[in-house]
Amino acid sequence: MTLPEIYSLLSKIKDGLYLSSTATTLSNTPENSTYKIENIRQVRYLLNLLNETGLFQDNIEELKKTSLYRTPYDEEVIGGKEFNNIKLNFDIIKLGVQGVLLLLNKILNKSEHDTIRIKLPDTEDLKEISKYLNEFEKILSLTILHEDIGGQIKVVNIYQGSVWIEIYVGSALAVPLIGGIVWAAAVINKKINEGKIIKQYSEGLKIKNESMRDLMEAQKQFIEMTLDFEANHLYLENYRAKDPEQLGRLKHSIQLMQELIQKGAEVHPALSAPESIQNLFPKQQELPLIESKIKRLEQ
Repeated sequence: MTLPEIYSLLSKIKDGLYLSSTATTLSNTPENSTYKIENIRQVRYLLNLLNETGLFQDNIEELKKTSLYRTPYDEEVIGGKEFNNIKLNFDIIKLGVQGVLLLLNKILNKSEHDTIRIKLPDTEDLKEISKYLNEFEKILSLTILHEDIGGQIKVVNIYQGSVWIEIYVGSALAVPLIGGIVWAAAVINKKINEGKIIKQYSEGLKIKNESMRDLMEAQKQFIEMTLDFEANHLYLENYRAKDPEQLGRLKHSIQLMQELIQKGAEVHPALSAPESIQNLFPKQQELPLIESKIKRLEQ
């Protein structure tokens, strides 16, 4: 996870991270008291989310040994000794989350809505990284620097681990356009992958070479037609004047983006972007099932 993603996750879970508990019996000896915890499923769900960040692993592992994880119920009455152990580790986590949020709030530039986050394909080769950066720069410069869009290209942050780059694109019009390019590229990528599956299946059936060539040519033409439809639709949504050259640039940008997606690249809006903007970009886990937005509009 990148630091902005950790910040976003912690911000979402912090308000729900509490123990709803009441004492059921009290004793002069704390170990002999009993307590009822009433929001076990919520606590467990949020701790599992927190576990994905790699933070507070020791405390979470301690809690996994307790009734919080053993019981299938949302409420459980437990002894005082176990309750004190749960509360100690839980309070450490809760205070830690607040502290990490304060720290990240200081060290991270607050993301503006007019930014995108790019994950480069995985590689340790500097030449490959440079190549991917150049391809992303080409995609953006060919599309959002147009006078109808008024975009900019400015690197805001670069994060360690997998190479994530946050880019300020300088225009409220640029972000939806980029989302549309990524969506169209993902649709084309799906069609290409489907073509590969058809080819493998056909080879298994031992179809004649001539028929195979016809099949592959038909698939190629279908992908080209889909690319034309996607590019034309996106152009009409984002540019005012009729400009075949700009349409060609947009089409080329979709092709470049498709190749990057095939290699593992990702593009997302700012973490702080409203849901309406988030929905303009395809969700990574939904790429195999993605459908063209043109179909949605026609329906």
